[in-house]
Amino acid sequence: MRLVRPFAAYLPVPEMAASVVSPPLGGMTTREWLRLSERNPHSFLHVIRTEVDTEEGGSDPYLHATTGKARLVAMIEDGVLRSVEGPAYYVYAIDENGTVAVGLVAEVHVGGYADGRVRRHEDTRRATEELLLSHLTRVGAHSDPVALTHRDDEQLATLVATIRTARAPDLQFTGSDGAEQEVWVVSDPDTISALQARLDVIERLYVTDGHHRCAAAARYATQAAASNPDHDGAESYNYVLAALYPESELTLREFNRCVRSDEITPAEIVEAVAGLVPLETLDDGDDPAPTAPGEVGLVTGGRTFRFGLPQAEGATSAAARLDVARLQDAVLRPVFGITDPRTDHRLHYVAGGEPADPAHHHCVACFLLYPTSVREVMTVADAGEVMPPKSTWFEPKARGGLFVTLLPDVPPG
Repeated sequence: MRLVRPFAAYLPVPEMAASVVSPPLGGMTTREWLRLSERNPHSFLHVIRTEVDTEEGGSDPYLHATTGKARLVAMIEDGVLRSVEGPAYYVYAIDENGTVAVGLVAEVHVGGYADGRVRRHEDTRRATEELLLSHLTRVGAHSDPVALTHRDDEQLATLVATIRTARAPDLQFTGSDGAEQEVWVVSDPDTISALQARLDVIERLYVTDGHHRCAAAARYATQAAASNPDHDGAESYNYVLAALYPESELTLREFNRCVRSDEITPAEIVEAVAGLVPLETLDDGDDPAPTAPGEVGLVTGGRTFRFGLPQAEGATSAAARLDVARLQDAVLRPVFGITDPRTDHRLHYVAGGEPADPAHHHCVACFLLYPTSVREVMTVADAGEVMPPKSTWFEPKARGGLFVTLLPDVPPG
């Protein structure tokens, strides 16, 4: 079965796109959901997460639709979302603060998630899978593309660039988070064939954002196949909505490690770390952020330091050679007694770009890491290994409600 294929989607009408499309939702609180959706009846947040709504509909016609599916149907019937005729690929460009990333939105067969053509680098939690599977079953639509990457393909890049320069985009808008977005609908059969020829050459795709959504989509497909005596593998439920980005289009950011503890002082931390690795004391005002792989910055007690990580002697796995794993083994375990970074509540993960200030995060120390590379992620995935938690942060993240595909009703599993 072909791994990647074009599809017919519902897209917001141009004049409504900025109101409909939701920003990346990971890590958002319910309060933030409420703030983004209030006074905006067309926000796709009302479909994705119905708890942002109240029982009092007021003047908002969509608040009378009590489920995500009813809201989605209402948006289609009222012309907020329109259908693209026939199968198409979609060139999708996101400009965030001057950094432009361009990818292709397509459907990807969930069989690839099982047979290794779509490779993962994270474990998934059963409870989260269950929540997403329940959402798919209740709403009956894919609307939040998973993000996948692949090795650069010069011919595919040339095709995409030609599409972007040949005509104006079909959608062009600035989202609620300030990101400028453009979409080109590619429905011309010859262009689809040319894109398909290059996509068929790609042997592997790698999940960068959406491990749980992939797992939930695969489980949904299994349930749907079980209830369909004529199942042949080509049905829409066998595919997950995906944004495909070449590796050169990705930006990777680090997740820094901050430690909460009342049992050790900053002076004791400095002494302990200096006993394990050569520790460089930085001048006041110097940026402790590492400048190369293998370096780590340390902020504690109002002072800044930098040190090099020892080599992972005897490491036989790709994951163990990552900076995040080496920091865990060389410093976090011996100094703080952190043996399991997945469950230790003293460990606080701070995305790159956020202040690495221990006081800001109510921590005693912050360790600053150099971003993991795309090739390191691919190497771990190709080895069938799992990366330590919060090893990297990928950008861009596709927005919700911009591309919508409807799924058949599936009986609960």
